Amino acid sequence: MSKLIHSINPFFSQRLLSIASIGIVTFSMLVAGCTEQNTETEEAMSPEAIATRIEPVGKVNIIRMPEEASEATDAPASSREEASETPDPDKEDSSPITDTDEVPPPAGGKDTQLIHGKRVVENSCAACHTGKVPGAPVIGNAEDWRPRLVQGEEVLVQHAIQGYKAMPPKGGNFNLSDEDIAAAVAYLISQVRQ
Repeated sequence: MSKLIHSINPFFSQRLLSIASIGIVTFSMLVAGCTEQNTETEEAMSPEAIATRIEPVGKVNIIRMPEEASEATDAPASSREEASETPDPDKEDSSPITDTDEVPPPAGGKDTQLIHGKRVVENSCAACHTGKVPGAPVIGNAEDWRPRLVQGEEVLVQHAIQGYKAMPPKGGNFNLSDEDIAAAVAYLISQVRQ
């Protein structure tokens, strides 16, 4: 066959052999690549590799409230004992408030509710109600609060609990109780009516 190819045209035969050799080399590389891909595919489809790929990027740590922890049956005995201990009231007043506002509800009285409301507002509400968010009434600005006060305190508390317009429910802090929200609203109203 090579004599036939050489007899046709020497120039053509060299080109044909070059193209054939390139084709053979390319085909060999493709076959070798497919073999490597099959090995990689088998490794990529292993249960461990799949578990690694679909692993969550973050984790949520949920802390139980002391009441919930003492009622839990699946919690270890040591954590139930720690949760059932009552905190010292003197230490509680001096400790800083965290973003979760895990503040005990007020014991009673309007002054106690306003103090508690002030703490809730400082930790959860002030970020938006200090003039940084358009449309959010500014703390102490009677002009901003006048149309809202007409609705009544109960409506304001309901809006704060359920969310209203751009404000998320409970101001975005779902650790707050309804009593915490009511105390915060009472404090905000007191700042306008001074």
